[in-house]
Amino acid sequence: MKWGLVPVWAKDESVGNKMINARSEGIDEKPSFKRPLRTQRCLLPASAFFEWQGATKGAKVKYRIARKDGEMFGLAGLYDVWHSPSGNELTTCTIITCQPNAVLVPIHNRMPVILLPEDEEDWLNPDMTEVEEIKTYLRPYPDELLMAERAA
Repeated sequence: MKWGLVPVWAKDESVGNKMINARSEGIDEKPSFKRPLRTQRCLLPASAFFEWQGATKGAKVKYRIARKDGEMFGLAGLYDVWHSPSGNELTTCTIITCQPNAVLVPIHNRMPVILLPEDEEDWLNPDMTEVEEIKTYLRPYPDELLMAERAA
């Protein structure tokens, strides 16, 4: 998969450059995300992610955010399959973001939706198509399970 969602109806793949993240707020109303939210959810495995704190390039501080127990986690994502005019198939994805939890508030104003391990199977369940039920998973990860440390 290529990062940057290209909706099935897009005229060209360059639209994916603007769709690396999908805001959880109103996600079910955006044409690019409406159908994938119901039928094309995915997990993007990670051991950590990075955020930069600060307003200016020289003053930014890089942080590594991970689970306190060091285990891998799944970021909630959406995918779509686009066909170019020449017939080539391109599968793309986006990460869903939400309001930050207390760990991230001092660093950044958004965070990826990290699913609890017990929610991952439900997130991938193709029979779950009710938008209101799906949206219950789009919440900040519990504060006590995450850590943020300065990174080199």
